Amino acid sequence: MIQVTINNDDQDDLFVTVKDFNTAAGSTVLDKVRLNYRASTPVSITEDGNGDGNIFWLAVLAKDSTVSKIGNAKPRNGDQIDVSAQ
Repeated sequence: MIQVTINNDDQDDLFVTVKDFNTAAGSTVLDKVRLNYRASTPVSITEDGNGDGNIFWLAVLAKDSTVSKIGNAKPRNGDQIDVSAQ
């Protein structure tokens, strides 16, 4: 397992979902967790044979659920992933 930090890089609070695609079923690491403005949270994800993670994230604006953004990343241990809905 590797440790990465999910960081709210938006101007508002977010609901964040993160899935780990280095697992067979794409396991959910965070499920609609509220991240306040500029807050962050550490997560553990599975690394591949090269030490890389493989995550998908969805950020939804807390005050307006019609505003959202998806992304993916291949982080290494200790990396910070900035997420935003705009």
